[in-house]
Amino acid sequence: MRATKATRGSSFADAARGAAESVPGVELAWVAGDLADVGQSAYLVVVGWVGLEEIDSLFDRVRLVIQAHYPDRGIELAYFPPDDWQKRLSADDRFTRELLELARIDLKSMDTSSAMDDVAGEQNASQEVMESVTNARRRRSGKGDG
Repeated sequence: MRATKATRGSSFADAARGAAESVPGVELAWVAGDLADVGQSAYLVVVGWVGLEEIDSLFDRVRLVIQAHYPDRGIELAYFPPDDWQKRLSADDRFTRELLELARIDLKSMDTSSAMDDVAGEQNASQEVMESVTNARRRRSGKGDG
């Protein structure tokens, strides 16, 4: 049984990453929450400068992937422009902290930052966002700011 579950999870993650792959302006994206636990909230978290049509399209694609793998599961969108995400992290915002603490499936992270190379300002902002995420995780785990 475990192999089936791992395969299912792996194919879900690959399909969800594919849905987020080519969306312009997305700096970070992940699914937060345990998708197998219908009693827990789940979110598509997107950080970046993304147009309304693109964010709607991304959300629809990820939602379809989730429904194909977890038919009884709903998901909510949590979208943040980078400066808002940064402010929330700095303020130790409860909802932002929750999004970081929930189980997660990374769809787009700064490890795949080639899309940021086009605009130097966006690349710098992305690095700041990632540093903020790292610092928030360190504070949460009690390891200090580094």
